Amino acid sequence: GGGTWAWASTLAFARDRLVESYFMAVGKMHEPQFSQYRMQLARVSYLMATVEDIFSEHQSVEELERFVQ
Repeated sequence: GGGTWAWASTLAFARDRLVESYFMAVGKMHEPQFSQYRMQLARVSYLMATVEDIFSEHQSVEELERFVQ
């Protein structure tokens, strides 16, 4: 799962949603020929969820500005 990623210990507050992201992608494109699309969509979805968790955790304007830069 996502726990094997290098940033997992640094971003302990982030939800591990890799499987959830993949199942969301399967729901959108379940045909076998779209397997690469599903994996890419799951990766992007997982990254977006992690960024969302970072923004939720660090809500001061200064911290968010540093993160965006």
